[in-house]
Amino acid sequence: MLQHPSLWTELDLSNWQNPAPAFEVLKGTEGAREALRTVNLEFTVGIDDGNLETLSHYPLVTVNLNGCQKLTDSGVARFIKACPTLQELSLYWNLNVGLQTLGALSTSCTGLTSLNLSGCKSVTDAGIIQLAAACTALRQLDLTRCVKLGDAAYAAIAQHCTQLQELRLYASMPSARAVLGFSALKQLQLVDICGAHQVTGMPHYKEAIAALAAGGCLQHVNLTWCIQLTDAAVIALAKGSPNLQLLSLHGIRGITDAAVDTLAQHNNIDSSYERPIEPS
Repeated sequence: MLQHPSLWTELDLSNWQNPAPAFEVLKGTEGAREALRTVNLEFTVGIDDGNLETLSHYPLVTVNLNGCQKLTDSGVARFIKACPTLQELSLYWNLNVGLQTLGALSTSCTGLTSLNLSGCKSVTDAGIIQLAAACTALRQLDLTRCVKLGDAAYAAIAQHCTQLQELRLYASMPSARAVLGFSALKQLQLVDICGAHQVTGMPHYKEAIAALAAGGCLQHVNLTWCIQLTDAAVIALAKGSPNLQLLSLHGIRGITDAAVDTLAQHNNIDSSYERPIEPS
């Protein structure tokens, strides 16, 4: 029964404390050789490069390696090179992932559509520049807390990844210049620049925020803790986003009823913000 391919399209070992027996079963199951497409090892205890070597023999499309901190940059890179069919890869909180991993994606997985690098603090401009130039089919990209990135990386994303629909830069601190460049991303539906003080603290920040709406497709926007944001930027964003459904302005004290009234003209919008406390 275990040999039947229909039982092996997906392997979910997320949060397992002892995955070794499952890997032994997998190795001895011929039915999985051509059937296995999806593997979830999120926070699975003890996952290392050896486990990735085992998985590299399968035609995988979707892989979740979130929180597998024993993995090395070179080990993930070898795995990627053996899996050219990968379309979705999640590497949240893998602190070793860096240039080798991104280089492997750029040479072997050019059909990649979704990549999560949230918390991968070793990722730098050089890796993202390679990735963006090669993986132009990306639809979802999560660079949350990738604190080493600068304008060069964001410019490469804007230039090459024009099919992006979701871009998460929570606590990654893009500059106003970088955000201005995102006007090239005409298909953006979700953007998260929570905590981007460098955007709202620089000249032309209103134009930068408005640039996010260049394609008119925005539905969800997180501007939480962009603390110097004012009505003008929010109004410009709102007017360019007819499909806007959710806008977070939490922690921003410069927003007044003028911006809220403009937002109210949009159907189905849920705006979250803190009104300034008036002196008694």
